[in-house]
Amino acid sequence: MIDPSGEGDYTTVHEALILVSKQFRDEYTGKELQMWLAAGEHSWAGGLVLDANLTLSRLHISAASNDVLIASDASTLLAVHAGAPPLKLQGLHLSGQVRIYGGDDVELLNCSFRGANVALGRRLEAARVGARSTSTRALFISGGHVTLDAALFEDHAAGAIEVSGGRL
Repeated sequence: MIDPSGEGDYTTVHEALILVSKQFRDEYTGKELQMWLAAGEHSWAGGLVLDANLTLSRLHISAASNDVLIASDASTLLAVHAGAPPLKLQGLHLSGQVRIYGGDDVELLNCSFRGANVALGRRLEAARVGARSTSTRALFISGGHVTLDAALFEDHAAGAIEVSGGRL
């Protein structure tokens, strides 16, 4: 369980992935890793980049409740590069751009993509205003295979999705 309050196994997804990819590399190589995010706001400082350095067979990040928001101080919340393990994001509220450059399989199930102007609570709204441009699309695909199921896109002035390669 990932819980920013410190009540879970890890406080951030970054922390968990660093331990899995470095300290526990032999134990997790070729295996599926499932992470559950506790309710609340999870900050992915600088965004999260997944690439061939992550040697899992699959990464699954799910919301443990209906109230999980992932935000970043960077305009790109998540970047998936060629060689990254298959990825499944499920039940998450995402505030930032997701960029898929490659990868065998990326599944986005029951996720919502919220633009900078959607009210998500006073604290979050105040923190996010001006933090990133609203001229980018929520989902950018230039390679790989992406599956969307029950996705919601809110307040994206430039549009929700751009596909310049790969498959959606």
